[in-house]
Amino acid sequence: MDVGYIDYTVSRFAADLFAKSAVVRNAARALNELPTFNMFPLVALLVGAAAQQTLRKSTIRVLMAGLFSGGFALIVTRIVQDVAPSRPRPAYDPVFQGVFPFANVPPDWSSFPSDTAALAVALAVTVVLANRRIGYAALLWAGLISFARIAIGLHYLTDVTAGIVIGAVSAMIGASLGRRWTQGVRLVDRAWTAYPGPVAIAALFVFLQVSTMGEDVRRPLTLLLKGIGVVREQPKDAVRMARYSIEHTVSEVSNRH
Repeated sequence: MDVGYIDYTVSRFAADLFAKSAVVRNAARALNELPTFNMFPLVALLVGAAAQQTLRKSTIRVLMAGLFSGGFALIVTRIVQDVAPSRPRPAYDPVFQGVFPFANVPPDWSSFPSDTAALAVALAVTVVLANRRIGYAALLWAGLISFARIAIGLHYLTDVTAGIVIGAVSAMIGASLGRRWTQGVRLVDRAWTAYPGPVAIAALFVFLQVSTMGEDVRRPLTLLLKGIGVVREQPKDAVRMARYSIEHTVSEVSNRH
């Protein structure tokens, strides 16, 4: 099975659908560019599933599991993006030049794996484990977000698939660890009882950052880490070479098929 050919075919299908359907185009842009239509519904479903728990400590446990799994998924995907060879996104691939005009990420950000899909699935699976009925809606929304990343040219199918796997595994780890967070749950419960106002404000801030994937915190932190040399910045020449490599590979695959 030629994975490169499958990636190319799915992206071409998404590009055609994106170009022909205004509904798909506007929906994909909304899911990618507006936090209200991106991660916020998943955060709302997580809070809803937590609120369905009969005990307050169980509510806290679900929320902690969701935050842990989402954060863990983002950390893993970012490590893979920085360590693995950089992969240009479809929107910056010469093969799709002009097809995806709404890509809103820098061209030197590696496409593999999809951190958005990882976070979405991590939250969705956590919701499923807490409340299956609400979880179905969460899984559906995570699937729409993941497809939108392909439709708008920000990821290939394998990028999204890797993100889905990372997110699902992160949620399982979070759920497993959540059963052992007795002391942490007890501390949060005591704080909630003693200082409900500050705890509510802190929770609102944390979930807001989850909804925006920590945009207000991540960008300054990334610039700081690049400035001190902790995070590497992909050289422009390397990006151009990667683009040429993908173009050459796709050309060969197209000729064979």
